[in-house]
Amino acid sequence: MKLKIKICGIKHNIAEVAALQPDYLGFIFYEKSLRNFEGEIPEIPYSTKKVGVFVNENIEKVIEITKKQLLDVVQLHGEESPDYCKRLTNFSQDFEIWKAFSVDEAFNFEILKPYETFVSKFL
Repeated sequence: MKLKIKICGIKHNIAEVAALQPDYLGFIFYEKSLRNFEGEIPEIPYSTKKVGVFVNENIEKVIEITKKQLLDVVQLHGEESPDYCKRLTNFSQDFEIWKAFSVDEAFNFEILKPYETFVSKFL
């Protein structure tokens, strides 16, 4: 397995960080976050994929931001259901979907199964 580097929560010095050539740059689109990104993502090297992080956001807004910012990945950090992920894939196949879960000793990995068809990676 090849190690991949993602730098997340980028708001400032985007060109300088992108020059380090990480595999992914993460931009948070969650208004309650101190790292919420506003504005336009500047041009970055093609080899670095742009990840938009969303939390319980309206699907139409996710699609709007994804298209506007030309995101490669939509990373979901809320209570998004498998149906939410399915509906998101119905809008476009132009981006990957990643789904984050909080994992502890009691985590039941079986809850991931309904997501497998619609999600590229689990975090």
